[in-house]
Amino acid sequence: MTPMSYSSPTDLGQLNDSTKPSSLGLPSPPSRARQDTTGGPCACVQTQAANISTLHQLTCREIPSRFDLAMNSITSVLETCEKFITCDVCDKSFASMLLTLSAIELIFKLFEQFTKDNEGSLPSEEQHLVSCSLGDYKVTRQESQAIQNVLIKMTLSKGKQILDALQSVVGPRDITDEQDESESKRRDSTGDLEPKLGSLCSTDQEYMIQYIKRRNTVLEALIAAVGV
Repeated sequence: MTPMSYSSPTDLGQLNDSTKPSSLGLPSPPSRARQDTTGGPCACVQTQAANISTLHQLTCREIPSRFDLAMNSITSVLETCEKFITCDVCDKSFASMLLTLSAIELIFKLFEQFTKDNEGSLPSEEQHLVSCSLGDYKVTRQESQAIQNVLIKMTLSKGKQILDALQSVVGPRDITDEQDESESKRRDSTGDLEPKLGSLCSTDQEYMIQYIKRRNTVLEALIAAVGV
């Protein structure tokens, strides 16, 4: 899957502070999407769109991004993905699900850059290690690399949790087993049950199931490639 493309630089704006997401002018969500109390898209979707803008800029740079800035962006996106999956307000329509998949795809690009550096494909002086210290103890370059590998592996594990949670939303569900647990949460003001997914047809569902399966395979390879 190819991440969502942006047609002009004005869509992305200037990255004044790389640690904070910038705004992104994405198309309005489908009219059938559920709205929050302010009448606009749910904050989860708005935040994810802004996070994607930042990730897109990081992946488009010719020079690999600083580790700390990239990890800040990746962590923010994973947190927003988790909120989106569990949010009772967000409409799980095909458009909003694609937004989440686009964010995941961009995260994988950054992870691949990290593991490529970890394999020694770049000279050590070109690897973007962040110096750190523990009190008065100065961490060596080798120790700094080991710390970064641990952080990458922990974040990859978090990414797997997100993919598994997304799979549970998209994949076939046993309604009988879940009815008692989720019925009260899924009733609207009229007392009717609302679907967890917003008009997601079987073709769209199968596409997402296969995508998540492929990403899980790649994720396992990335985890194995990171030495600790």
